[in-house]
Amino acid sequence: MSTTGVDTPTFNALWQEISAVLLALGLDQAEIDRLKAESFGEKDYLDVLLEWADSEQEFKSQLKQLRQFQTETRQDIAKVLQHQLEDRKTLGGNFPKLEEGYRIENETHQATKEVRQTQLEDHKTLQDSISKLEGVFQTQIRTHQAVEDVHEALQAGLQEVKQENEDLKRKREMDRTDDLLRKLTMSEFKGDIEYHAQRFQEGTREWIFKRVEDWLDDRTSQNRVMVVSGNAGTGKSVISAVISQRMQEAGRLSGNHFCQHNNARYRKPQLMLQSLASHLTYALPEYKNALVE
Repeated sequence: MSTTGVDTPTFNALWQEISAVLLALGLDQAEIDRLKAESFGEKDYLDVLLEWADSEQEFKSQLKQLRQFQTETRQDIAKVLQHQLEDRKTLGGNFPKLEEGYRIENETHQATKEVRQTQLEDHKTLQDSISKLEGVFQTQIRTHQAVEDVHEALQAGLQEVKQENEDLKRKREMDRTDDLLRKLTMSEFKGDIEYHAQRFQEGTREWIFKRVEDWLDDRTSQNRVMVVSGNAGTGKSVISAVISQRMQEAGRLSGNHFCQHNNARYRKPQLMLQSLASHLTYALPEYKNALVE
């Protein structure tokens, strides 16, 4: 080529062709246009040549350092080889000792192998003994369990017998108690109480009811008996009937007995005591036990 330049039509045609390829490869159109407007004359060419010269100088400097490093490496290799020769010489002098050590090691290994074999045999014997002991132990466990089962069965049977004896004893005691209590004559005065209570006028005699309730509530009172006295027809029976009803509703009535002057049976002291005792056996279990004894 006689010149580095091209004519404008050729340049534009070539630039268009190359731009199309660059666009297809993903480059930006603005960047391509910027490159087209770049100036690249003689000055730019000289700058590039100077950069190449600097790069070459730096490359030569690095190459020199590399050669120096290679020289030092060769020296180090020579020293290593020298040390290897000395070590080999030392090793040659120690070789008989190494052979002796190797022989001792073989003998030790053989002895260890024999000991290991003996240990394995002992271990097998021990395992067999353990297996036999385990079998004996399992037999003992089964035997013990069987004994425990028999013992539990005997205990259960004994407990059953004891319970039956206790039940029989309790039944006999209850039968005996019932037989004894049947000898008491218990009188019921429900009809008498209803008859007398119907004659009561509501709102009257409250002062005496209050005195009775206060006396019952006073745990510190030394008086164990309250006597309500009055002439015939003053309402003693009505008061007693209302008190009995109220105490019955409050759950505080343990027994009652109404004497009748014209009834020879109800006015007997023995009948009254037996009837009250019979009533108290239902309200006070401790009294019932003491009475039976």
